Amino acid sequence: MVDDDTVHIASHPLTVPLGPSSWPAPASRLVASSEQIFCEHDGEAVILHITDGIYYGLNKTATRVWRLLQEPINFETLSIRIQCEIDVDPLQCKADLAELMRRLRTARLVHDVP
Repeated sequence: MVDDDTVHIASHPLTVPLGPSSWPAPASRLVASSEQIFCEHDGEAVILHITDGIYYGLNKTATRVWRLLQEPINFETLSIRIQCEIDVDPLQCKADLAELMRRLRTARLVHDVP
């Protein structure tokens, strides 16, 4: 689900160090940052982090995840929703989704909510 073409910074793969591998926990509630704007084209998203002025690109699968993150959502629920929409092994889905969340968190595009 997550591959080298999932998240890009200024047309380059996101290569910044990732956060702790234990995050997010299954009960973590996540939401997209309010410091961004995004648009979709042909199922893919382009996100502008307003504060940093950096553009990010997401592939179709990551764009679907991004749409779900527009409202607070539990990580486990997010994983189940993606598994229902895409034919993917549940463990692989959770691992790939956690990696995507860590990358988006590092880029300050996603954060935890109480």
